[in-house]
Amino acid sequence: MSEPAPSRQITVPVSVRRVLPDLLTAVAPVVGERLIGAWLYGSAATGSFERGVSDIDVLIGVAAVEGELPLDSGELDAAHARVLRAHPAFRDRLDLTYAPAAALAGEPGAPLLALSPGEPLHAGRVTPA
Repeated sequence: MSEPAPSRQITVPVSVRRVLPDLLTAVAPVVGERLIGAWLYGSAATGSFERGVSDIDVLIGVAAVEGELPLDSGELDAAHARVLRAHPAFRDRLDLTYAPAAALAGEPGAPLLALSPGEPLHAGRVTPA
């Protein structure tokens, strides 16, 4: 029987650790009790983050209502703006996706809201792989 591969400990970069609490504090009042969870992924979570280059990727799970995300895009824009004012180094390097449980499970057609570098908050749908 083969031995399991050794695990390696990943340290989230300090700059990312400073942004995440402010991000969650800003979006929590908008999402409210519909918040399922928030997950850091991408280079900051895998140990390949490059200071000044890499973005912060966060998936925010939100309970859907009748198949839709009941989020106010204006309130989310304001929340994101507060975070980016506090952390201007990430002005074009914050990549957020708001997704319901159905999207987290990969259900085609599930709604998404995304804030991507260089783009405003926009709606989309999960597409089949």
